[in-house]
Amino acid sequence: MADKTSPSTPERIGKYVVKRLLGKGGMGRVYHAYDPLIGRDVAIKVMLPDLAEDPVLKERFVREAQSAGRLRHPNIVTIYDLGEADGVPYIAMEYLEGRDLDEMIRTRAPLGVDEKLDIIRQACEALGYAHAQGVVHRDIKPSNIRVLDDHVVKIMDFGIAKMGATHFTQTGIIIGTPHYMAPEQVRGEREKIDGRTDIFALGVVLYELLVYRRPFEGEHYTTVFYKIAHEPPAPLPSDVDIPYLDDIRTVIEKALAKNVEERYQSAYDMGRDLQAIVRKFRDERTTLVTQSRPAEEPRTVLVAPPGPPPERPTVQAPPPPRPEPPTVLAPTPPRPPTPSTPSEISIAVGPPVEEKRRPVGVWVALIGVFLVLGVTAAYLTYRLWPAGPEHTTGPLSSETKPPDQTTASKGTPSEVPPAEKTKTPTDGTTGPLPSESEKTTGPTDRGTTTGTEGKTTTPDEAGEATKPLTEVKGTLFINFLPWAEVLRIERVTDGLRVPVPTPPYTPMWVLDVPAGRYVVEYHHPVMQAPATVEVDVVGQRTTPLVRPVFPRGLPPELQGLPEP
Repeated sequence: MADKTSPSTPERIGKYVVKRLLGKGGMGRVYHAYDPLIGRDVAIKVMLPDLAEDPVLKERFVREAQSAGRLRHPNIVTIYDLGEADGVPYIAMEYLEGRDLDEMIRTRAPLGVDEKLDIIRQACEALGYAHAQGVVHRDIKPSNIRVLDDHVVKIMDFGIAKMGATHFTQTGIIIGTPHYMAPEQVRGEREKIDGRTDIFALGVVLYELLVYRRPFEGEHYTTVFYKIAHEPPAPLPSDVDIPYLDDIRTVIEKALAKNVEERYQSAYDMGRDLQAIVRKFRDERTTLVTQSRPAEEPRTVLVAPPGPPPERPTVQAPPPPRPEPPTVLAPTPPRPPTPSTPSEISIAVGPPVEEKRRPVGVWVALIGVFLVLGVTAAYLTYRLWPAGPEHTTGPLSSETKPPDQTTASKGTPSEVPPAEKTKTPTDGTTGPLPSESEKTTGPTDRGTTTGTEGKTTTPDEAGEATKPLTEVKGTLFINFLPWAEVLRIERVTDGLRVPVPTPPYTPMWVLDVPAGRYVVEYHHPVMQAPATVEVDVVGQRTTPLVRPVFPRGLPPELQGLPEP
């Protein structure tokens, strides 16, 4: 990465190639970058170098990656990687094409009321999931809600999130954005901060998105804090054209209740109420479209007046023709017969006679006969075909049987020492190794081997029995939570080192690992020294190595750090 004091955009951040600067906030800068290993665009959030020197702020930055990295929801930004370059931590996350809700409010983007309600509904779905996982955002505001080009909403920036019972807030320090803080945040009641705190902030965002002003305004933050803690929100203006205003007002009043017990107890409940209002908009739109269709124009049908039935016309027969005098014709010579055309034959014979169709059963019988003959011919060919030595399927004759094991070596197989037994890779049986008399005796005997009965066999006839055994390999899956850098993978027995994949960060898959016991050395930025763990890799199987970086919880030096 570039020098800490350099204001220019760095060319690379870790393994990522930087394209351009997207924005700058109070904690760091956000860059549009490219991951060359996977081939995808990412957004890199880099902490400001001056702030990275403060261990408390640095831990808060890491906390954002840990809290958002455990969440997998279509309405929450996805965290890909957490790293450090030149002592400055960075977060690689999903690159989003769209606009922040803060920009849409400032520019008054042309959105319908139902579209605005649907944006908040999607945010409710994301917060409901995060709260179920034990994560409270604590800084919901328009700049942390992004609307993509396909109208999908993404919740971002979990920098001051609270995970379960873990607190990183210093006593007396107020965390959050003033206009969107809940009364319990203003009063510093840390034990009451939970998912309902995010619901209050989301109610403020809904109010601002509808009327383009906040429900609690003031010249100073002290005035804003007093109104949040003691005064009701400013009423919605009655002159604005907002359909179903009473239903929307009910949702806002319940979300902005001072008492957490009177507020929505779940973000899912608030989302369901907004979904019901959105459904009314869509039903009304469907009704208007149906009513706006033009009615069919009436047709004019002319009907004749009733009257007497018309008389049928009288048709007179023509007068008979006058008889003409007979004409006597001279006889003509006979003409030779000419072959008649098909049309003439048809006319002469009359309508064609329908051909008789053969019954289907006859065809089925013929097909069956042919099948039987084919199968019989194949069977006879197989049985009567002269079989060579390689095609012999019956028992071996006395000439082709292998030499007797009792005469091949002295003693029974049980008397052979274990060191002389070998296992063939073909059938898995064991037998004695060839004696000294059965081995080759010179350079001229390299192609043959002499047996106990004086017969000569080639290596092809010996099969796979003399091939050396290959070492069985397996796959090792390593995942140190939340993440760690793997430094070394070494076999305990012989010190064999397995190459560590690149990049060396977990989770990772290590392929073609010879079987055996291995020691894995790993490191985490907050660890004082690398740690090791042993694992047994089994051949032809995937061996998982999944464990937390700190099995006994956070180290003592991190438990006492105050939260900003």
